[in-house]
Amino acid sequence: MSTFPRLPLLDELQSDHISPQEVGTTALVCVQHLTESTGSLIERFIEIGFMPTQIHILGKIYSSKPLVQERLRSLGVNVYRSSNNFEWGLYSCRLAKDIDLMWQAAISTGSLNSVKRVIVLDDGGAAIAAVPVDLLRSKVVIGVEQTMSGIVLNRNERPLIPFIGIGASAAKLLIEPMIIRESLLRQAVERSVHVSGPAGVVGVGYIGSAITEELQRTGVEVYTYDNRPRRKAIIGARPCESLNDLYSAAKTIWGCTGTNHLADFKWTECIRMEKTLISCSSRDSEFNSALRELNSKPQFDKVCRLSDVIVEADSSAPVTVLYGGFPINFSGVFEAELAKDIQVTRALLFSGVLQALKGKADAQSGSEIPLDAQRQAQIVSHWLDMYPERRSWYQDDIINIFTDESLIERHQKG
Repeated sequence: MSTFPRLPLLDELQSDHISPQEVGTTALVCVQHLTESTGSLIERFIEIGFMPTQIHILGKIYSSKPLVQERLRSLGVNVYRSSNNFEWGLYSCRLAKDIDLMWQAAISTGSLNSVKRVIVLDDGGAAIAAVPVDLLRSKVVIGVEQTMSGIVLNRNERPLIPFIGIGASAAKLLIEPMIIRESLLRQAVERSVHVSGPAGVVGVGYIGSAITEELQRTGVEVYTYDNRPRRKAIIGARPCESLNDLYSAAKTIWGCTGTNHLADFKWTECIRMEKTLISCSSRDSEFNSALRELNSKPQFDKVCRLSDVIVEADSSAPVTVLYGGFPINFSGVFEAELAKDIQVTRALLFSGVLQALKGKADAQSGSEIPLDAQRQAQIVSHWLDMYPERRSWYQDDIINIFTDESLIERHQKG
């Protein structure tokens, strides 16, 4: 009996040409969002031959569910807890320390002694960047990076190991954004904070545009700002010339830039009414400058870093950051995305690990390896066959890309 829900797309993917010896002599070191679908992925790895004692996984504090951690431990997996002891706005520094501690613990258990290969399944690039140098002398180490931000980090830092760039794959770039968008709309727009006044959306890329359109659909007046003038205007929204204009006009601000958009911006000077700040980005980056100001206020020392927090407490115009500035789609009790949709991402990660199992021992250090195009085609086509209603999310020219491996390769972000 399975410990986690079955994901049909994962069950369909075969591990052909992977020998039990290859899997049994490989360790898996992961940094992931510990949701139920991640549990399903880890359980699938065990089914194809990974030894639970040779799997080490660190969950991110804002997206990991205690019950999932407990169930993974029941399978024999080494699960490490993220510390909640960090200063406001400095989660990335805390995560880096937790990753170093995970590597130390994984080595100290002795479970890596008997393996020939270590695969680093990463979300954000920090685990790949932190691979202990001593490990490279005796093991083949290959990374699998699922985010574009992690790939950019690896490109800049030139890590000591080669890595498979899931985040740069055509499937990740063209198919997953709709899945993430729907997750945000379900989890965030349903919250009532946006209904009592005008909203502002900072960053009108794929996610920001979707948030804007959904808010408009519910009758909310929306102001938008993007520092990239080439971004297309959204019909019905009110584009602002500056952040100052947007923050002055909007009561609820949705951060969709993926960066600390408050850097070099005197945001407190724009506060004339009560405001709520909502992050749609990874980590605690979007309102980072505002969060860091809390470190000088002792009354916030023991406040939970995942709580809604008032960062500007003027009684006439309080400013609240929801969920401690972490992405709002992880604030719910349940899986961030419906399992039938997020299984696309889990299938891509599964394929990346299978590819890493066959990776050459002499692959160039720091080299970025594209995800196999045939695997991408299988994943997307099988998913759309299982859930044909999802075809309406995409234009035909997007779907057609995944019928031709050369087109898939052309749409990788290299």
